[in-house]
Amino acid sequence: MRLLRLLLPLVAVALTLTVLAGCGGGGGPSFKPIELVPQDANFIGDVQIERIINDPDFQNAYNQSPKSGDEPATWDAALAKLTAETGLDLHQFNDALIFGDVTRASTYFCGIAQGTFDETQFMENIKVKSGSKFTTTSYKGYNLYIEDGETATFAFLGKSTLLFGTTQSVKDAIDVSKGDRNRLSGQVLDTYNGLGTAIAKAALLIPESERRKLLDDSQSEDTGLSFKPFADADAVGMSIDKSGATETIRIEAHFVSAASARDAKDTVAGGISLLKGMTQDQAAKDLLGKIEVVVSGSTLRVTFSASLSDLEKALPGFTNPLGRVP
Repeated sequence: MRLLRLLLPLVAVALTLTVLAGCGGGGGPSFKPIELVPQDANFIGDVQIERIINDPDFQNAYNQSPKSGDEPATWDAALAKLTAETGLDLHQFNDALIFGDVTRASTYFCGIAQGTFDETQFMENIKVKSGSKFTTTSYKGYNLYIEDGETATFAFLGKSTLLFGTTQSVKDAIDVSKGDRNRLSGQVLDTYNGLGTAIAKAALLIPESERRKLLDDSQSEDTGLSFKPFADADAVGMSIDKSGATETIRIEAHFVSAASARDAKDTVAGGISLLKGMTQDQAAKDLLGKIEVVVSGSTLRVTFSASLSDLEKALPGFTNPLGRVP
């Protein structure tokens, strides 16, 4: 999947800063991205792309970070390279959401974004820059641009909404827009909504197979901490927000019982105390002391706020917790 291989790194970057998607133009109604997510999804994420790419702190962080290989030297150069390789100009994007299935992440995912685009010009640019060929078909009144021999598909809904991803996921989102498929509801959506507004956030249902692995307490021998309570966590979400130079990270986990949530809180608090005891770096200790852990019913919330300068000061304490000379 040549085009998807070019697009997936963008998805990863947006998820780290946190999430990616696409957006579009044309006639017809306008949709909020969350209103197009089908019931089949067990992962959703959102990123305020416009805020991120225009934030001077993110730009400076990239510009000052070590580079290797052919990585662009500056933030602007990185965005220009992305456009040159994929035809996607992130300056056209406002808000973007991605949904998928964590058990088949490479074969079922869809980006939904909003911006201002000319459908014909957008697709021509994608074809030229990516070197891919597309077959155009119609699905329930919308054009589907399907990469030949691959699974990358684009579709424009309304004047400002674009879908891109695997063909089935794009069709499912269109089905939701037509009322032919149920919209997402349930615990993953509740967890996502519980994170409130943020520059980026994501939530997912935890597969049963992964939860069972946490019942193995062999790893607790080194730390003295049991991770068994987390086997009862059926959904988890994370958000990152920024106000001025202060970043706030919030993790929210939903448990099948209030008792498991309280036990998990004890484990998290114990882990924080263990780290504070291990590090000899005062900046790192101070940072760990800012982490708040609370339980409300069956939900565990971990919140952490710090300035970028405090994070930079504390980083050596986490990379070298015992204060030893490398």
